[in-house]
Amino acid sequence: MRAEAPVFWILVTLTQGLSEPKTNVPVPIPLGSESGIQISGGNGNGNTNTDNLSNSLPTFGNIDLESGNVLSHVLEKLENVEQGNQRLRQDLEHLTRMMEAVQEENLLVRQQMSTTAAQIPAFANDIFGYLDGVKEQMASLGEQAEVMQSVLATVQEFEDQGVNFTTRLAQLDLRLAQVEGSLLQFQVEGCGCSQQIAGVRSRLDMVETALGNVENTPPSSTVTSPTPRSTYSTYGWAPRSTRSTIDWAEYTEAGSHRISAVPPSAFGSKEILVNSILVTREGKLVLADRIGSWLLLSTRDQPGTFLDSQRLSYAPWALLELPDGNIAVTLEFSHDIAIYSVAGGQLELVRTIHTGADYGGIAPGPEENTLIVSKWRLDSVARLDVINMEGEVLHTLLDDSEFPLVDPYCLRRFGDDVYVSDWTSDGFFSVNIYTGEVSTTMGGLNLMELPLEAPRAFDMDDNGDVYLATESSLCSNGFCILRITQGGQVTAMKELTGQFGGGYPYAVEVTATEVILSWANWDYQWVSELTFYSLPASSELTMPTPAALVMSTARHLQSRTAASSELTMPTPAALVMSTAFTDTFPPSTTRGPRSQYATYSGSLFTSILITEEGKILTADYHQETVKMISMTDLERVEDTLGVGLLAWGLADLGNGTVVVTSEDQPQIAFISVNESRLEMEEKVYTKRRYRGVAVCGDGSLVVSSRQNDDDSSNRDARIDVISRNGDVIDTLLEGGNFTDLVKPLFLTCRGEELYVSDWSSHKVFVLNTETREVSSAFGNMDLSDLQLSQPRVVAFDREGHMYVATGGKVCVADNDYSYYDEDESFCIIQISPEGSWKHLERYTTPVAGLFPYGIGITGDQIFISWGRYTFGTWFTDLAAYDLPASLKET
Repeated sequence: MRAEAPVFWILVTLTQGLSEPKTNVPVPIPLGSESGIQISGGNGNGNTNTDNLSNSLPTFGNIDLESGNVLSHVLEKLENVEQGNQRLRQDLEHLTRMMEAVQEENLLVRQQMSTTAAQIPAFANDIFGYLDGVKEQMASLGEQAEVMQSVLATVQEFEDQGVNFTTRLAQLDLRLAQVEGSLLQFQVEGCGCSQQIAGVRSRLDMVETALGNVENTPPSSTVTSPTPRSTYSTYGWAPRSTRSTIDWAEYTEAGSHRISAVPPSAFGSKEILVNSILVTREGKLVLADRIGSWLLLSTRDQPGTFLDSQRLSYAPWALLELPDGNIAVTLEFSHDIAIYSVAGGQLELVRTIHTGADYGGIAPGPEENTLIVSKWRLDSVARLDVINMEGEVLHTLLDDSEFPLVDPYCLRRFGDDVYVSDWTSDGFFSVNIYTGEVSTTMGGLNLMELPLEAPRAFDMDDNGDVYLATESSLCSNGFCILRITQGGQVTAMKELTGQFGGGYPYAVEVTATEVILSWANWDYQWVSELTFYSLPASSELTMPTPAALVMSTARHLQSRTAASSELTMPTPAALVMSTAFTDTFPPSTTRGPRSQYATYSGSLFTSILITEEGKILTADYHQETVKMISMTDLERVEDTLGVGLLAWGLADLGNGTVVVTSEDQPQIAFISVNESRLEMEEKVYTKRRYRGVAVCGDGSLVVSSRQNDDDSSNRDARIDVISRNGDVIDTLLEGGNFTDLVKPLFLTCRGEELYVSDWSSHKVFVLNTETREVSSAFGNMDLSDLQLSQPRVVAFDREGHMYVATGGKVCVADNDYSYYDEDESFCIIQISPEGSWKHLERYTTPVAGLFPYGIGITGDQIFISWGRYTFGTWFTDLAAYDLPASLKET
């Protein structure tokens, strides 16, 4: 019997996958075999089981022990197994990181859900409160309906008895108005007015006679109105069949509809100022919102419910329905007129007419396919142009060299004349559309002697009577609607202040049965009310004479001679000279050579960035957009991108990518900038609300956040370095360690030096991004010596000069602080590395709300955005200045 050779066993651990258990496999190695050794899987007792191990460990085959390769082969296979395990461990680590990211995202979602859940009760309370108000209004309407039924029953009873109640009441109102006018005239003229007393007695007799006739006069079957005159029948303009002559002797307020200060969230606007109203031939109601730059489409029955809306790049100013049913919209401070279709209850841009000027008012032209448009003076010539539908000027109808034309606010065409209201010169007049001849009279009334102040929009009925929204001493509360007839009669209507209180009349639209007024109210934001006034059936009532009206308002006028009842009115020339402006910018003691500028309504450009392609990018805070503007034509916007954030800062990351920070959200946006196109790449969340932003020399993205008193965990202001996905990589400076860091709104990086403009500490300081040291030195200048106030953007030209947009005493010339006002002194200062400084542009005149913000510098020009808050909205004046020859790039 042959003895068995001794066996050497090696225990091998096999792993087939993450989800499979480990298997210990003993490998027998018989020693001293003459014919070699078969190594296979087994159970430790020498029995082979190659089927179970076929997928885990291959058969080694015959191994020659004398070759010394047994262990090396085993170790090689074990190494292969270990490499497989290493790859599996790497996969596991990757999955673990993905799970952590998902958990962070879930945490953020839960936080947002928690915030939303906390807001739901407040929303519900608002909704329930609104419903309660609706119920109260419905109950009130029910009560009013019962009263009206009673009144109608009484009127029917009168008419059944042969009395035309409405007609007789109108006659009585007319007679009483005549009596009242005569009494007022008597009060003004004083004694010795026997004729006036006789006139009063005569009118009283007429009243008594009318009262006696009420019971004896049979009812009239119909009331005849004058045949409506077609205003726009020439050259293809369709007659406005919905319009007819109206009178204000009787009117009732049909209802006020308030446009909410916070419209539906889809509009995204916070306040509304309806500057123009249009009722189309199909009964659609079109509104132009000057604050949010919205074009709104509604109906007469539900004016507060919008069928459609379009937010425009510029504020819509005036509206005109064209013969084809489309709507022409002039855009404030642009070179465009937009043509919109309202078919099907939707606003659709048909095309844009590119013009050569910023036009406001608009009316039908003298020929087919022509328009009459008005240009405000600003810094050039005010004029009325006739243009074709391609935007080409055919001829100028009137300019300010021929007539005191300053700011022609509104235009209306009647027959062969176009009527004009001028906001600044307080004028109202007409111009013949064929000859350009100006008329300042209507029926013998001198229009230029009317006591108007800043007349706004107006409309005309088909008899040519004017309904003008204005401020005037003829209005007892300052603002009202004046009716001026073609016969020269003027009626100052009672204070039509709307259901929700007083306000400024801005827009007027007249239809056959009613007049629609837009009242703008200011209560820390603009709110517009649309008020609809029903008109009586009769239009044949005689109005008081202009003389009586003027006499009745003598108490409002300051200049009246003692010996005469005649009132001395300011001459038209005096009116113009007292209010005319020659420049959009106020006068300043120091001014650089401004080569061009453009004004943007409803916009606030907080930052400017000059691209390598020679385009200007602006962060438009008010419109939540980024605009691309031509450097050679500052009025031409080449593209606009909505970012859904209150855009604040801009920084160039290179390779066509720009980062945009926000004032209100813990988000930053990355946009791509092509030659003439802006596109959104992505928006990422950040830990804080960052406003200042700069890209430093090594490509680091540096951002700043203000002190937050509402969050104790993130209270201190900070300057952080963040990654592209919004994570904080490093913190360069904290307010807890540096007390001057409170509200760092703007950052500018120059090499290793980061210039920080702090709004609250009123300082500009320098942070070295490598050493973390803070100083106030720029060359030989100590920036802390400058008396700044709320400094904004800092920029540098290629010669190393520093430019700072700021307010403060530094903006006052020759240290003369006697007229200093911290709210009215703003400037751009230029600082040289040698330590000297001077003003580039400075405003120290009393102009409320004129602030420098963004600065962009090229080799030979500097671009500055000046923000100003006026007329209830933001305006930005974007100006270009030629740098001195010594500073230009060679």
